Amino acid sequence: MLSTIENEVLSLRKTGGYARLSSLSIIIVKGPDAERFLQARTSNDIQALTNNSGQLSSLLDRKAHVQAIFSIHKINADYLIIADNNQKEKIITELEAYKFNDKVEFIDSYKYQSAYVINGPTSNLILKYVAHDPTSLSTPLNIIESKIFNLPIIMVNKSITGEIGYLFFVEKTNSNKFENELKNLASQNGLTELSQETLDILRLEAGILYFGKDITSDNLLPETGLEQTYASYTKGCFLGQEVLARIKSFGAPAKAIVGLMFQDKEANAKEFLLNTKIYLDNRENEEIGLIKTNHYSPTLKKHIAFALLSKQYRVPDKEYTVSIDGNNYVIVSVELPFYKIESESKQAINYYDQGLAEFAIGDENTAIELLRKAIALNPNLHDAYEALGVILSKQDKLDEAIELMKKLEELNPNSIMAHSNLSVFYMQKGNKEAAEEEKAKAMSLRMEELAKQASKDIKEKEDKERKIKETEDRISMFKQVLAIDTEDLIANSGLGTAYVDLEQYSEAIPYLKKAISIRPNHTVAYLALGKALEKINDINEAANIYEKGISIAAQRGDMMPQKEMQMHLHNLRANIK
Repeated sequence: MLSTIENEVLSLRKTGGYARLSSLSIIIVKGPDAERFLQARTSNDIQALTNNSGQLSSLLDRKAHVQAIFSIHKINADYLIIADNNQKEKIITELEAYKFNDKVEFIDSYKYQSAYVINGPTSNLILKYVAHDPTSLSTPLNIIESKIFNLPIIMVNKSITGEIGYLFFVEKTNSNKFENELKNLASQNGLTELSQETLDILRLEAGILYFGKDITSDNLLPETGLEQTYASYTKGCFLGQEVLARIKSFGAPAKAIVGLMFQDKEANAKEFLLNTKIYLDNRENEEIGLIKTNHYSPTLKKHIAFALLSKQYRVPDKEYTVSIDGNNYVIVSVELPFYKIESESKQAINYYDQGLAEFAIGDENTAIELLRKAIALNPNLHDAYEALGVILSKQDKLDEAIELMKKLEELNPNSIMAHSNLSVFYMQKGNKEAAEEEKAKAMSLRMEELAKQASKDIKEKEDKERKIKETEDRISMFKQVLAIDTEDLIANSGLGTAYVDLEQYSEAIPYLKKAISIRPNHTVAYLALGKALEKINDINEAANIYEKGISIAAQRGDMMPQKEMQMHLHNLRANIK
């Protein structure tokens, strides 16, 4: 039988959940120098924020150690920092320390003091209660001041569970009324109230680190893995920027936070203390990391953990036997997050595909329901409008079918099928004049499309010929270099990659192997060699090369080739199965 917490986790993943949060604070930063001050002090690009938008950011010291992590949002001329309560005092202290003569102030309280969250697949149901254009909340970290249940609120598109969802900040005097309305809404729509223990498991599954537990001020930002989203490498100077740039240039830090997934069922009932040491295969003189937040995951049915690991043990999907608290466990290092939802657009396509399948077996009503869901999730899914309109027309619901095609025309004025279907639907209604008009529009668009396609084909042919010529010139240049020095790394790697670009895979392989023999950690050559081996159907060797390349890239911090090799390896394994 599932525990209460397990039921709450699975209910959130399936439908949705809500909770009151006692751990969040808002700090308002205001004044004529607010933007300039924050630009110089925070790690992300404040000047990139537009009104009602937000970003993830941090405060660093001069050596790039993390002092605080938070989201920051712009509302008119003010900036709102949303952070955990345990960071509020430190953030204000850090900002005040660098204030000098800047005309900026930091307010450690705001009129909206009570925080709530709704997360989960059905979270968007709350939008119909918002006295504001809901499209302004369509982007993560967007923020608005509005009303819900006729109560003033601040609302943020922010997930704390990995699912879509929203944070609400309510005036303290209105919190009881808001909470009662929220509970009524939840009971009507199957939303589960979530405990703090459940939220911590969901946070872990979603790969969201907590300052003071998973991260401390001893950690460099690159050790947390957050530098990809919490820092800008292009905005110019900020405190800690020089150290960040050096780490990025010279490779991965010696230790970093990754995900661990325990393979042993015995671990499922465990919960390790914070900073429990991890040793390699019962060798207590070889510490390889520290356990951070860890729980049994009802979603993944495994015990999972954040861990601060030495870089040689951060190879994704690789198993290790380790000793923790005197017991041996088999663990797998995994990239965060552990759990990642499908995007709304992907969910919409799934509903669309299911709708077509139901229609194919004759269940028109189920097909209509599924296609409506697809459009609700992705209002720009043009094919769903067309399919839904056709099915409705078969049920003689011609007025609704016509409205759908008009909406499709609004979304895509060049939609041939919108006009073709309108012609058919108007003819069914007996409106021959309108039908002929729509038919003419469809024909005109079709002719335009054919002309554009012909022009596109010509351009693609010219581009391909130009690319081939440029690649052949590169090959000639690299061959000249190799005639002088057969051990030149760049020439071997470049020549091999050029042959891959020309789809001359067999010719590419010797040069890429040579490049790897010259520099065994040259991850770009591993990627190109794996692709060449795939194309000549040497699947097992391609997989071996990708595995070696991924291991080296993970240790070096070469994220782009690592991720591409992981994608290729995953596809290879899926095809082998």
